[in-house]
Amino acid sequence: MKSSAAGSATLQLNAAQNQAILQFNYSGLSSPQTSYAVLGPSDTGTPTILLDLNVIQEFHPNLISPTGAVTWNIASTSAVSARPSQ
Repeated sequence: MKSSAAGSATLQLNAAQNQAILQFNYSGLSSPQTSYAVLGPSDTGTPTILLDLNVIQEFHPNLISPTGAVTWNIASTSAVSARPSQ
């Protein structure tokens, strides 16, 4: 099945590495968007949800800008840390 759906995301980390702005765009979905999250490795290396965007609108609407960008206040709770991309 060929899909016309497309999407992209941009994550901009501040210099202190304690806050990021996440902007995402998608189009061509055949049904409404149902779920989205930022995934990364857990302490054991398995994928885990680092930021559940599904709850932002309901519980933290103040973190959403007028453009739809989400502010992510990052707190270290594990061995996962920011690294420059290669």
